[in-house]
Amino acid sequence: MGVESVWYGYAGRSYMGFFNPSFYQRYLLTPRIYGKFSKTVGYDLSGGVGIQKSDKDNPIKMGGRISPALTFRVNDHFSFGMGYTYYNTAQALGTLRGNAFRVTTDWKF
Repeated sequence: MGVESVWYGYAGRSYMGFFNPSFYQRYLLTPRIYGKFSKTVGYDLSGGVGIQKSDKDNPIKMGGRISPALTFRVNDHFSFGMGYTYYNTAQALGTLRGNAFRVTTDWKF
């Protein structure tokens, strides 16, 4: 269990295209559960739920993310994972929600 906090402010020209708030903040509680199904296959379920606010005049809204993944151990040094991410963040022009497929790698010395 952890806490994620993001704050930023920006004054100037647009640098992110359509989403350019002068102020953004997000606070999420971020639990993570992981383990192994077998010696070579594991699971990783992480996410977050909390509140967020963009620009100073907008209301505080709910925000969150969930990211389940399967991990595969190739040998003692290398593993990779395949997973899915659902996010609900960055509420400046309404709710920004989406889905993403992700591939991860991990190399240990």
